[in-house]
Amino acid sequence: MMTLKSWREANGYSQARLAQEAGVHETTLSRIERGLSVPRRALAQRLTKITGLPLSAVMCGVAA
Repeated sequence: MMTLKSWREANGYSQARLAQEAGVHETTLSRIERGLSVPRRALAQRLTKITGLPLSAVMCGVAA
């Protein structure tokens, strides 16, 4: 199963780069990756567009 963090690392993205592309602060992305926060739908959709992961993986942190 691929998490947002594992996708980011496998594709050579830093947290700063992915956060910038998604239009959020790096701290926000960190909290999502650690499961401390759930992204709002608009952010989750931006992350799915960038990563190609399913929406459920971004919302829950794990790909199906």
